[in-house]
Amino acid sequence: MVLALTVCGIVVALVVVGLFVFGLRRRLIQRSGGTFDCSLRWDAPKEGDGNGKGWAYGVARYNGDRVEWYRVFSYSPRPRRVLERSAIEVAGRRVPRARRSWRCSPTPWSSPVCTGGRVWSWR
Repeated sequence: MVLALTVCGIVVALVVVGLFVFGLRRRLIQRSGGTFDCSLRWDAPKEGDGNGKGWAYGVARYNGDRVEWYRVFSYSPRPRRVLERSAIEVAGRRVPRARRSWRCSPTPWSSPVCTGGRVWSWR
């Protein structure tokens, strides 16, 4: 009985420490500012294959002329992907559909977000 309670206590403590480390890591990434939630698609499918697989949830951070992307569910302090602005080539543009279009509202916090979205727009 004592052994079972000890094991349960250790498991609960490890889960709490793991969640704390996830939160601390995200806080350290966001500390320098310029971060936003960002999903990244590893291998984009061929045209017409719209199954939606391959997306990974993460946090991206502007750092000079690059965007550093960190996986949310990782303990690594380094970015998983780094997107250099000079290496990004716009292959084409498309008109957004009504349900996917967005607008910038005139609120104090939206201006940098909208500007960042326009500056770093790629597909």
